[in-house]
Amino acid sequence: MEYFITYNNLPRIPRLFADYIYNFPKVKHYYGGNRYLIDSSWENLYESISSKGLTRKEVARVLQEQNKKWGAKQKVLDNIAHLEMEDTVAVVSGQQVGLLLNPLYTLYKALTAIKLAAELRERFKWRVVPIFWMEAEDHDLSEVNSLSFIDSQNRPVRLALENPFREGKRSVGELHLGEQIELLLKRLNTLVPETEFKPELWKKMVTFYNSEETFSSSFARLMTHLFRGYGLVIVDPSNEKLKALARPLFARVIDNFAELTNILANRNKELLQAGYPLQVNLQDLSHNTCLFINIEGEKYSLLKNNDGFSPRGREEAYSREELLLLLEKSPEQFIPNVVLRPLFQDSLFPTIAYVAGPSEVAYFAQLQPLYPLFELPMPVIFPRSSFTVVEQKVKRVLDRFGLSFSHLLAGRAQVIEKIMPPAEVNPQEDPFPTVYQKMEAILNELRTHLQQTDPTLVGALEKSWQKISYQLNHLAGRYRRALLQRHKILLHQIDKVFNNLFPYDQLQERTINPFYYLFRYGESFLQLIYEEIGFKRFDHKIVYLG
Repeated sequence: MEYFITYNNLPRIPRLFADYIYNFPKVKHYYGGNRYLIDSSWENLYESISSKGLTRKEVARVLQEQNKKWGAKQKVLDNIAHLEMEDTVAVVSGQQVGLLLNPLYTLYKALTAIKLAAELRERFKWRVVPIFWMEAEDHDLSEVNSLSFIDSQNRPVRLALENPFREGKRSVGELHLGEQIELLLKRLNTLVPETEFKPELWKKMVTFYNSEETFSSSFARLMTHLFRGYGLVIVDPSNEKLKALARPLFARVIDNFAELTNILANRNKELLQAGYPLQVNLQDLSHNTCLFINIEGEKYSLLKNNDGFSPRGREEAYSREELLLLLEKSPEQFIPNVVLRPLFQDSLFPTIAYVAGPSEVAYFAQLQPLYPLFELPMPVIFPRSSFTVVEQKVKRVLDRFGLSFSHLLAGRAQVIEKIMPPAEVNPQEDPFPTVYQKMEAILNELRTHLQQTDPTLVGALEKSWQKISYQLNHLAGRYRRALLQRHKILLHQIDKVFNNLFPYDQLQERTINPFYYLFRYGESFLQLIYEEIGFKRFDHKIVYLG
């Protein structure tokens, strides 16, 4: 059986992330040289963090307050107490507050952070606390208000909250779920078969997700319940006391935003010249303070202009002095954007490692030069564990047709072509091979003329052919699928595989809700994934469930 797939073979993986995993010397400059496999990286960083001035006691008080409110057990509260000690460090990860912890990799991030903290405790004999940062101040509701399950017919089904919220830029974490959550859960209940694990989990779910809860509070309470035995500390960074502790950081941003944006622009240019696309591309970078300001419950980018500062699209204007006075009086009105969020986090916590997904790993390359500007040590950027879970119902189909996960990466049409008996498709009835031969002949003839006339046009020809070839391949797939309709059972089996492993043509971990598996396998699913996490090989792992 196949157990690992390299990231180079997976769809939509940033090239910078692949180089980070497989060719670190090429990109180490973008990460301060810290390597997650080298002991000296950890040891040097530990010394830097231990000497860093942090408001540990003040942060711990907020964490105690938040986690007790969400129902945390003593193991969590003990870890929060450890954070007050000068020699304690933290492994942090985080995610947006998606419905029912959507998507699946939310669990993988948390479990990777927990296991890495345990690994560092064992290896170095340090006190290490796992922390999960809820990204509650984002305003893109579409990214958190839906979830996907696999129904009894092995079809992916997307459920979403209808959008009753006033159009605007409110932070999603503070939005109440309203009566619509009850309608969504009622629909979900019809999709989920009865199992021995469902009743207890469902009881907890409907307690945490009800009309009176917000996206943040429901997410926090459910995370706290599921990870109650792991000591995972949850933090909601929108807390006004945490914002007050970040006043020095935000004030430095206001006073030094020109230097900040210049450093960021230079690193962006450096990455682009090296052939790496940007993961974060800020609008109006030269005027962007990398802060939002909350006005009447809505977020606005804070821009620098000739006379001072102003929220994008509004008439208000602030001088430097007025803005700093507002920061002193109402720090909760200031929200860091995607660039400042990690710096906000690491100004509060003794972060020795941040567990990041592929795109996050790539965007930290943009942020690295900002850490020295704010006199903060940059944590080790640690790749989260990545999985595709294969249930027995899917494995049986794979085994029947001699398929592996790698075969699926070629797409449905190629898999069908691979497994169909040759007699099922009469080559004489398929016009596409002849079409390709004729097109290739025409292309070769045209390429020769262009090469003689203007060689620079050859590249345009190749790009055009790629587009035409793609459309022909798509059409050929539809044609062959039509021919194969009489083989509905076979096609249904192949659809079952793709719907479970590549729903909506995306990796399973990016799409399916974790409760699809929790309802079927219980909370032991968390322990199963925890045990599959390893730190000797960093590839996408295939997990076969018994």
